[in-house]
Amino acid sequence: MLTVGERYIDIQTLRVGERYIDIQTLRVGERYIDIKMLTVGERYIDIQTLKVGQRYIDIKTFRVGQSYIDMKTLRVGQRYIDIQALRVGEHYIDIKTLKAGQRYIDTKTSRVGQRYIDIQTLTVGERYIDIKM
Repeated sequence: MLTVGERYIDIQTLRVGERYIDIQTLRVGERYIDIKMLTVGERYIDIQTLKVGQRYIDIKTFRVGQSYIDMKTLRVGQRYIDIQALRVGEHYIDIKTLKAGQRYIDTKTSRVGQRYIDIQTLTVGERYIDIKM
């Protein structure tokens, strides 16, 4: 049995507070979570680190940090990022074609507007994201 902050989580059924999560389909309350993309409301949950809202949950230790995700070095302020589709804030980034919102990112130069993204270390503005786990 795991304790997340003041909220209790059953490792089998994954209960977070009053919100029920089915470990197979991963449903949080009325909000559906795809186990691949793991979308909770408007926020993204990475299946490795499981960020719920502004709370950080590491799937191995189930610890609640604050507004950043530390996978190994994955930091995402209040922005959510899916390691597959790479969603940054409201801007969508496909890891293959690297498109951010309507703005295109060249995989070589990897620039989003004024924000630079390195595909290896994935730096977004002042927020650092290490894609490697």
